[in-house]
Amino acid sequence: MNESVVHVFPKDEVISLVIISVFMIILAVPVNILVLFGYVTSRSSRARPSSILLISLIFAQLLISVVVIPSQLLEIIRPDLVANGGVFFFFVGTAFYSLYITMTETLACISVDRFLAVKSMLRYTTIITRKRVVAVVVFTWIHAALFLTVIGPFVIQIEYNNRLGACGVVYDDRTVLLILILAIYGLIPFGIIIVCNCKMAKHLWRHNRRIVQRPERQSIDEKRNRGRQGIIFMIWHTGEQYSYARLIYSPFGLM
Repeated sequence: MNESVVHVFPKDEVISLVIISVFMIILAVPVNILVLFGYVTSRSSRARPSSILLISLIFAQLLISVVVIPSQLLEIIRPDLVANGGVFFFFVGTAFYSLYITMTETLACISVDRFLAVKSMLRYTTIITRKRVVAVVVFTWIHAALFLTVIGPFVIQIEYNNRLGACGVVYDDRTVLLILILAIYGLIPFGIIIVCNCKMAKHLWRHNRRIVQRPERQSIDEKRNRGRQGIIFMIWHTGEQYSYARLIYSPFGLM
């Protein structure tokens, strides 16, 4: 295989990319493992259905650090392994997209979960149940597996770009199909994330505004209540004094 077909990275670029990738793996893998271990071993975290979404998101990030980054690094060091196609070529070209789908859909579900927790606090436990969350997580991973095994290799055109030295999705003349896939796997999840987070921020802002304005209203109500109590006390005290005076002075014919 000649170098006109396979893009060969300069040695200094390979060394820089290796250092950056190893640094990212060293940071990401222990942190994700510790967070995942904390969620799994904590009884209170296991009891919350929303923790399942966080565990799924952390696991996807861990797979990116353990599988995707080393595969892309191997693609840079040994471009001849992916330039001619094969299983490794399709895996490198679709693995990141598959985990990206899982992460975006999980983030969308987390956004919906947090929005419902803020908006419908009393109905939250009945809406967000453990079975429903598990079903959503299973759906996201099945969705990603379909993209990795069916949609990526057979529906979307994936080729090796010898100019960039990487394999990925090629934007061919199937515009309608690519727009549909982009909407399903990108625009819709991000739209859900943005809308739910904006609505959640709006509800939190209104809630905080009520909390801030509540002491002012309470102070006004307290002043009004004190005024009413003072008037009632004066009326009662005047009536009581009148009754005592009448009791004392009535034998003398004064009242």
